Amino acid sequence: MRRFALGVVAALALACGAEKPSAPAAGVGAARLTTRPCWFEADVANYDLEVECAELRVPERWDAPDPAREVRIPVVTLRTGGDARWATLVPGGGGPGGSVGLESDDAATTVENQAPIAAESGGDLVIVDQRGAGLATPAFRCDELRDATLRWLRSDLSIEEEAALWSDAVQRCRARLAGAGIALDAYDAQSAVRDFEALRGALGYEQWNLFGTSYAGELALHYASAVPTAVRALVLDSPGVPGGSVVSPAWFAHVLEALFARCAADPRCARDLASPGAALDRLLRRFAEKPLELTVSDPAGLSPVQIEVTPVKLLDMIFDAMYDTKRAHQLPLVLSAADRGSYDWLHELAREYVWTLLDPRFSDALLGAVPCRESIPFADLARAEREASERPWARAFVGVERVTTAVCRAWNVGRSEPVAVVAGPPALVLAGQLDPVIALPEVEQAARSLRAQLIEFPATGHSVDASWWHCLDPLIASFLADPLARLDDRAIEECRSHADETEFSALERPESLPDLGPKPSSTR
Repeated sequence: MRRFALGVVAALALACGAEKPSAPAAGVGAARLTTRPCWFEADVANYDLEVECAELRVPERWDAPDPAREVRIPVVTLRTGGDARWATLVPGGGGPGGSVGLESDDAATTVENQAPIAAESGGDLVIVDQRGAGLATPAFRCDELRDATLRWLRSDLSIEEEAALWSDAVQRCRARLAGAGIALDAYDAQSAVRDFEALRGALGYEQWNLFGTSYAGELALHYASAVPTAVRALVLDSPGVPGGSVVSPAWFAHVLEALFARCAADPRCARDLASPGAALDRLLRRFAEKPLELTVSDPAGLSPVQIEVTPVKLLDMIFDAMYDTKRAHQLPLVLSAADRGSYDWLHELAREYVWTLLDPRFSDALLGAVPCRESIPFADLARAEREASERPWARAFVGVERVTTAVCRAWNVGRSEPVAVVAGPPALVLAGQLDPVIALPEVEQAARSLRAQLIEFPATGHSVDASWWHCLDPLIASFLADPLARLDDRAIEECRSHADETEFSALERPESLPDLGPKPSSTR
């Protein structure tokens, strides 16, 4: 699936589209909010917050409500006890199809991580899953795609074989979901916007702040376009951009080159791990002649999973690793060790990669169906194909046009026009300069269209706040407290400097006293 998934994950549903919905009054008629006991215990006592849990029930189809066909969405609210008539909404996870982190083993951490922003902003904070993802029901998942992923991992398929593998799995999944009565085209941005508007009415807030990361940032832009008067402010972290590239092999090659350039400029990395790009080239040739066979565990039950590391899979593992800033800075070590015949670091990278692909909490069906409806119909896949064929480090994208076209034909979920990105409420945009998924020039253009404050973080991958929350959360809270006030420039630069000081994983060398040199003189 990865030739297709690279195109989809790289987009994070980059061009969702919908007409402006006329949301019904929440809490009456089609939507119902019911309180329920929380299924977790979060320690937020230091922030003077109360945690409340609820379930939002909305029609599966907003345009034709049917009491027998409802979507149930988990809602967690952090109450500050203040008198603000607004609240900050975290509108789901990334993907589309990613969980926001409300499962029983993650929920307490998710809530505790958001507590400082709620407390310091002075307003309530509400966390939800997107319909079809996370704890929301009905689940929009496909065992058929999981089985196909396992087959793909242990095989070296041609592009035509890969297109047949994924389109067959999608056809069988689609038939099963449709047979269960699930409306496949109702799990999109347009429906999610109406869910969020219903929730706002049910909770009684006059306006939302929207704090969205990745695809949730895309949903925030859709909501702001559909219900502009209900939006007080936007915080967009690594957001998808409506009308942007669905996939950019050229951008992925660029960030990989930039990572290796950082290694060359870093004394320890350059000393121990010289020329990771050359090491990658040699590994690609080696695995083209004879793929590396590895065995890792399945996240669902720790059973063995076979993976045949081909050039395409190696590049795809690198692409996946570069989402995470820390893992990205391990890549020179991983590649250098593998180049020298030591595969232990690569083995760990492969395990993390497989766990990402097989994450049981992720809705792989939503990841496929939504972009096939909202972004891929408007994408220039031929351009992506050309970029991939021209760049050796982007060859994992070769075949994206044929595979994606076959898969979207199998989903058969129609199409929806993209929305325009225009100026509206105050907006803060965060972007990582090493993000392999979202091309930075497109985020820069979106920020200009929004008239937003854009903060670019050096040495940083996807989801900036996940890497630099310790210095970013106070800035985000300050912005949410007063979106019209100027942020502290010194605090911004200090946070960016932390990012720029990200260290590469390198070898530990013994030291002796003469190596240390003279003690630096102190000044007073």
